Amino acid sequence: MIIRKRLNNNSLGNTKKANEKKLQNITIKNYEINMNGHKTTFFDYYSCMLPYDMPISLYKYPPIFGYCSLNDFQELGAKRLALLQFLDTCTLAGGGEEDSHEYGSKKGDKTFYAKNVNTNDSNNVVESKNKQIKQKIYEYKFGMQDIKQYDKEEMENIIMTDLISHYILRIAFSKDKEKQHWFLKQELKLFTFRLNSLKNIKILNPQETEIEPGLIYLLKRENLNYDYITKPYEASGIIRGTIVSNATGNTTNLMSTSGGFKNGTSNTISSTNSANTSVSKDEWKNYTAFIPNNDAIEKIFKIPFFPDAYFLVRDHKVYVHQAIAYVPDIYLDGILLTHFRINIRESFKYLEQNEKLITQVQNDSRISDFLSALPKAYVAKDFRHDYEHTDDTRLMPQTLYNVYKHSFPPCMRRIFINYLKEKHLKHWARQQLWLFFKGAGMTLEENIQTNRSLWSQPDKFDKEHRYTIRHMYGKEGKKTDYSPYNCTRIINNFPVP
Repeated sequence: MIIRKRLNNNSLGNTKKANEKKLQNITIKNYEINMNGHKTTFFDYYSCMLPYDMPISLYKYPPIFGYCSLNDFQELGAKRLALLQFLDTCTLAGGGEEDSHEYGSKKGDKTFYAKNVNTNDSNNVVESKNKQIKQKIYEYKFGMQDIKQYDKEEMENIIMTDLISHYILRIAFSKDKEKQHWFLKQELKLFTFRLNSLKNIKILNPQETEIEPGLIYLLKRENLNYDYITKPYEASGIIRGTIVSNATGNTTNLMSTSGGFKNGTSNTISSTNSANTSVSKDEWKNYTAFIPNNDAIEKIFKIPFFPDAYFLVRDHKVYVHQAIAYVPDIYLDGILLTHFRINIRESFKYLEQNEKLITQVQNDSRISDFLSALPKAYVAKDFRHDYEHTDDTRLMPQTLYNVYKHSFPPCMRRIFINYLKEKHLKHWARQQLWLFFKGAGMTLEENIQTNRSLWSQPDKFDKEHRYTIRHMYGKEGKKTDYSPYNCTRIINNFPVP
């Protein structure tokens, strides 16, 4: 499968020629667009393929050049979905979105695949799962087994296959928030896997002519230019370190610098040292003494504590001063994962706010059916639909009072206990509990009769709430058969009862 570049062709019609002019000066390596006489430089796509076997990107820049056939378009989307489905089966302990972006310092290189596995077996399980995942990545052409055997065109194809397939699924999953959550969760797993493969790799930075850890190289490539502090060293009997500002390329005083995004700034760094920029050994200890394996730390990055370093600060993993988190280089995977998560969530918000954009794409007759089918095709386990209840497994009015204390989820148990006490529920509590009863196997009539018997004024219940339950079962209104709310929606959107 080849993602072809657009080429100027004299045989094209005037319309196509006009369109081609809009795409002039585009190259994959560092493509540019001329707009109203102003040249704008975009992302270096070739840099996605670092010196190892998989492309890696925060997917901040969609591929805006080239074309592919409709068959290739569908094949790319289907393969990406198949890979994410496979990743969904690789979380041994279930896990949620939070599990997918924990920093490696907490879980180590074992990532999220060996949770709750016996210690004696965990290494074998992790190694086996990692091999399976890598094999799937090779199988679906999202990576290469030996980069030296690939020419420029083949490498370009791997990169664009990864980029385009990601954006196909991002568009397809943008309409449904629950589908968005599943998509983000699996993409975080894939990104985590790639980060773990990058951790132990050193990369030559051509701009700085120095070899640096892969995570630092990726951080700079994604234009996340934070100030940082180097590890103290001994010179003439004095222990000192260097504070480097990425904004100016100069060393600066510790308390006067600020971290954060510096988009459009140079990555060129000066290593000039002076008495005013010294970092004492005691200062370094303040930042690192409580961190496991702190001997391996070579640099500490000054990063805004929110949102960039939120998860590290939340878990008390880093030193914080004046809203700046001092993040060691061994924790940079957590920063990259946070940015990855934010980028995708913000893109979904943007599409939601600009519905016309996504509607234009999804109404394209060539791809509309395929984009609509993709979110329905994923096979993640979902016990809210098509579960065949039996009298032995379903919730019934006669068993309700025997099982709620031990078998209800904590949130539903709390609502139900409050229900028994108050003989009344507020709106969101009603929505959650009554849909939960439905999902647990209660029939429409059982649900109505159970709640009517619990309500303080049964006649008032008939007038005000019977319709609501019938609506939940698809018997009123739009005839929509509603599903119970999942944990993520309850946690993120609803107040406690």
